[in-house]
Amino acid sequence: MKKRVFLALIAGLLGGSARLFADSAELLPAHVWRFRVVPVYNFAPAAFGGDWDYNEYADGEGASKAYSTGLALEYGIFDWLSLAAQWTPGWVAWSDADVNVGKDIKVNANGVSDLFTGVAVQLVGAKAPIKAESLRFTVAPGLKVPFGGIDALEEYEKWKKGEDITAANPDNHALGAGARVYFDWIPNTPGKHLVFNLFSEIIAYPLTTTVRDYGLTPILSRAGEISNHYLNTTAGQTELGVAYTLQTGGTNYTDPAFLAWAQNYVYSKIDDAAKDLAAQKVAFGTDYTFEAELSYGGVGLGKDKKVIFNSGIPVTLNYNPGAKVGFVENEASYLFKTSPYLSFFFTNWALPTQLQVGYTVPIAGKNATARHILVLQAKLFLKFW
Repeated sequence: MKKRVFLALIAGLLGGSARLFADSAELLPAHVWRFRVVPVYNFAPAAFGGDWDYNEYADGEGASKAYSTGLALEYGIFDWLSLAAQWTPGWVAWSDADVNVGKDIKVNANGVSDLFTGVAVQLVGAKAPIKAESLRFTVAPGLKVPFGGIDALEEYEKWKKGEDITAANPDNHALGAGARVYFDWIPNTPGKHLVFNLFSEIIAYPLTTTVRDYGLTPILSRAGEISNHYLNTTAGQTELGVAYTLQTGGTNYTDPAFLAWAQNYVYSKIDDAAKDLAAQKVAFGTDYTFEAELSYGGVGLGKDKKVIFNSGIPVTLNYNPGAKVGFVENEASYLFKTSPYLSFFFTNWALPTQLQVGYTVPIAGKNATARHILVLQAKLFLKFW
């Protein structure tokens, strides 16, 4: 499990991104703007292993927590056509990982995520080109626009000095392209408050990036392997002794001078490996999200019915066939989770506002972080004409 620790930092922060803005096949009315502010707190006390087993993190194995703030701006061009720019998890202002990196160093995954931009087209619906009262079908092609992240070699130098490090980015920071697809069925029930929604998202990353832009994961993993070779294996210790004798002529391996020389020798080997790994390619492949949701909403509260109540219980599957980092291909990951939520839409406010709270609970998974996510949303609606 330890070799997945830093990947877990990334996957955990990304795990709720699509779900935050999954919504339904219903689009904004024409000429309406919607602005969202999305504070998120998440924590991961455990991970799902390769046998779908649940394993709590021991001290130093990767338990993590983070706070982030996402933003989104959407606009309804027509009743059946909307534009969107969604930034989530957005800015990870604070995070902390309980990771043993060989020194008394604090590890985080702070930074900014990439931006999803897209257009949503409702093909079937009450106001769509294909008329239907009980069905809605929407397709939303889009791009993930990468933002800048950490420089792994700079973080490596901090690690060598014993300084705190940012070991991973909150996002892939690679160009992505794909689409979201929504399907709603509104049963003919009293008030039509029930909606059954299917959602899927597929994002492919056709271009590669480098380990230097990806994160510190491979470098620190390799540093641990090299250190273990020289400190704990007969072959490594023999190599140190032979190299010391050839370079200095010394043969006293208990001399403090040898210990200082050996430390510099090992670090030089790690330096060479770090520079080599930093130039290697990273391919993220394709991320898949599938979701089914039963929602109950559109219920007016109070005497004037100006407060609208909505709720839902989605069940989501996140799947990735495995990123290729240098010469290493990671195993496929699966994560099943549920994210119940409820919201209140205050239509009588001067600035109509919908307040929503949701909580994501991991159900089962394979090679995935068991991350809990508390999501708050404030959705503000504006119309200028």
